[in-house]
Amino acid sequence: MKSKRRKAFVIDDKQTYGTSLAQSFKKAFGEEGGTIVGETHVDAGRRDFSAQVSQAVNVGADVVYYGGVYDEAGPLSKQVHAAKPGVLLAGGDGIFSDTYATVAGDGADGDICIVGGAVPGSLPSAETFIKDYKAAGYSDSYSPYGGYAYDATSALIQAFKSLHVDPSDTVPSATRESLRAAVQNVDFDGVMGKVGFDANGDAVLHTVTVYRLSGGVWNAVQA
Repeated sequence: MKSKRRKAFVIDDKQTYGTSLAQSFKKAFGEEGGTIVGETHVDAGRRDFSAQVSQAVNVGADVVYYGGVYDEAGPLSKQVHAAKPGVLLAGGDGIFSDTYATVAGDGADGDICIVGGAVPGSLPSAETFIKDYKAAGYSDSYSPYGGYAYDATSALIQAFKSLHVDPSDTVPSATRESLRAAVQNVDFDGVMGKVGFDANGDAVLHTVTVYRLSGGVWNAVQA
């Protein structure tokens, strides 16, 4: 999904997660032809962003990117839209929260976030998982990461079985390294797609989903 917005003001919360997100955004935004018109850093837990919002508006930003979590992003979004309606607030999965939508308010429609992983309901491979989950009667939703949690657990179970170790038993110290190696070698088609790891231990499947806020609800954006 290509954005027509070309002027971004970047804010991060000085935390490892937030600053890494901000750095990644700046790199990607620049590669797409965008310009970072300003950036600043705030302490985690801040709720008053009047100074930062003024900076963003004064430099003509049409998007404010926040590297951090929903606790601060919600108030920031509300203040950004109050100062200049039409400016979009964007972030990572740290703002992917119903609380964000509630705090940010109606003016936040159009805000976006990037969440790692696919939408379970969009995958044929997840149909049985979703059906079984609903049939089990759990009170909470399986959420965007439920299928991945299921696949991760399946990977661990396969690794235990390959070493003939009962997952409920304590793993002997001598076996722990073997268990790590066994997990590294898993290879199967899971609920959310191919499950396996490269030489660096990273998942072989890389998928992200863009969500846009509309009417207080995060909706996956179709590519």
